[in-house]
Amino acid sequence: MQYRNPIKVFALTFITFGIYFFVWHVRTKNEMNSKGAHIPTAWLLLVPFANYFWLWRFCQGVELVTNKKIDASLAFVTAFLLSFAAPAAIQDGLNEISNQTEPSGAITVSPKSRLLVFLLVYFLAPFGAHRFYLGKYKTGALIIVTISGFFGIWPMIDCAMALCGRMKDKDGLPITKWQSEHS
Repeated sequence: MQYRNPIKVFALTFITFGIYFFVWHVRTKNEMNSKGAHIPTAWLLLVPFANYFWLWRFCQGVELVTNKKIDASLAFVTAFLLSFAAPAAIQDGLNEISNQTEPSGAITVSPKSRLLVFLLVYFLAPFGAHRFYLGKYKTGALIIVTISGFFGIWPMIDCAMALCGRMKDKDGLPITKWQSEHS
């Protein structure tokens, strides 16, 4: 799998008015099919209702290629509800596959839930709830004071960072697990 920066995937989707969205899906579909996935032609993305079938098969391919690190159901719901941000989150999981040849050291990760951080950003971003959950009280208060983080730009970036697993807690530990260790 080719390494792609998830933030660039997210940004290019907006900059190209959605064209890169299709380009990314076609390229990753071809890469996943070469790894054993069975995703049909991407032309189905353009056909009403058939695109849901295609998206489901794409998410099943993601689950297969990532060895179930990304659940097909969760990827499908994310892609369905947040189609603009889902490629960035999925690309982050695919990047882990592209880096498997490198030796991996023991990295400490946060016990916080990535899913909860995302939900807090998505629903309560104007109040900085996700920052308070992460123990970042000053930036949480700053989001409130700056009228939802400079009119929503900061929370939108945090939303992409949460989906990509790039958020960190107050101790600087990455939040990569979808469920907390306490659940």
